[in-house]
Amino acid sequence: MSKSDHVAKPSSASMVRFLKGRAPGTGILPHMPCEMVEMIASNLPVEALGHLRLTCTELESKTLRYFSRTYFTEARFMLSKYALQGLLDMSLSRLGKHVRTLVLGPPCNDQGAVEFRRCEPKSPTEKKDITAQMMRYSDENRHMRMMGEDAVLIRQSFKNLQGITKLRFIDRMDHCGLYGHNSYGGRYVGSRIGAGVAMFEDRKPDSTQSLSRIFSVALHAAQAASLKLECIDTRPGMTWALDPGHGDSDSDGDDDDDGIDPSGFGFSSCSIDFPTVTQPGGAHPSAFAHMSVLRLFIGFADDIRTDDRREHFLNRLTGFLSLSPKLRTLGFTFSVRKGASDFLIDLTNSGAMKNIDNFDLLGYRLGSTSTLFRILRPLCATLHGLTLHHIVHSHRQYLQLLAWVRNQMPHLTEIDIDYFSDHWFSSVAYKGTEMAQFIDTTIENWEEERGCY
Repeated sequence: MSKSDHVAKPSSASMVRFLKGRAPGTGILPHMPCEMVEMIASNLPVEALGHLRLTCTELESKTLRYFSRTYFTEARFMLSKYALQGLLDMSLSRLGKHVRTLVLGPPCNDQGAVEFRRCEPKSPTEKKDITAQMMRYSDENRHMRMMGEDAVLIRQSFKNLQGITKLRFIDRMDHCGLYGHNSYGGRYVGSRIGAGVAMFEDRKPDSTQSLSRIFSVALHAAQAASLKLECIDTRPGMTWALDPGHGDSDSDGDDDDDGIDPSGFGFSSCSIDFPTVTQPGGAHPSAFAHMSVLRLFIGFADDIRTDDRREHFLNRLTGFLSLSPKLRTLGFTFSVRKGASDFLIDLTNSGAMKNIDNFDLLGYRLGSTSTLFRILRPLCATLHGLTLHHIVHSHRQYLQLLAWVRNQMPHLTEIDIDYFSDHWFSSVAYKGTEMAQFIDTTIENWEEERGCY
């Protein structure tokens, strides 16, 4: 028997009498300083923290700041009625003022047939009931989109979310399967309606599910709410879906063959509607006057396919860029190919990018390096950062691009370029003032490594 076994301990009956006889609110934890309570809260898992916050109003109040800053500076909401109603409810709560980044998407997958993939329901009646619930969920979302209720919910929410500085948009291609993302509402179908055994068959989004539409709704709502946005980002998280194919083609990159199916992306079904209204006297709308980062998804083929439509889209885009005098980072993701080169050449020669320090291109299929040089040449004197992903697909193009960047962009201090082929992947990233020396070393080392294969 150990020595500790001889130490006197209170009996269970004594502990029960002590706990039952204690008056509510006389525990030590609620009376501790807020800083100490937050320190305790920081060591708890989220489930335990939630239980702690439910014990009394004093602890709920003292943990609110830590809880909000830890779990609600970024909020993600799927584009279903259930989720967007949650967005409005959150915006009306005390948590709403702590949100800095709002992520919208992906569009809910509710158009396909109901499938039972994990296991069949125990009875035909249960299967029929689950299917009926799934269909009601689909009808509810479809009615919301057709009647524009989602736009109303977003506008009402933005009026309450005055702390938002960043907007992000998640496409359906950014996740795999029902639970591939963590946006609020993503598990509702499986856990609440289908009990984890049913899901909708995957279908391409229809026009009412367009992310272009939600993007436009969100920008107009931000302008109406006079938010002070600093970043708007539509860049996809899973860039593998943008890989337009491989090859050493020397064409101009404007063939009709896109190499990928652009209709799978949420920005493919309609054009983006940029806010254009200015305040009296020509002042910049506060929602975009502070914006420094803008990354757009070009997915609607008709925006850039023909000369007249491309000119019209470019005019709308440059008009929107003029509302953001502090814009320094501009990026484009392409899921369409026809007209992309002409669009980029017209844009960089328009003067609308004279203040841009960092330029990002994703998914633009490069036919020849000479075309890319025409795009980048007007930016050589001002550009400090360049990102090119899923663009270069031949060894020769890669070397030509690195050499041209070294020789033509003297102010460049940051690059991030990748190279894909059928059998090879390479990437180069650097940030510093010795760019020319770094590129020389990179070319030499890359040639040696490639020669070993």
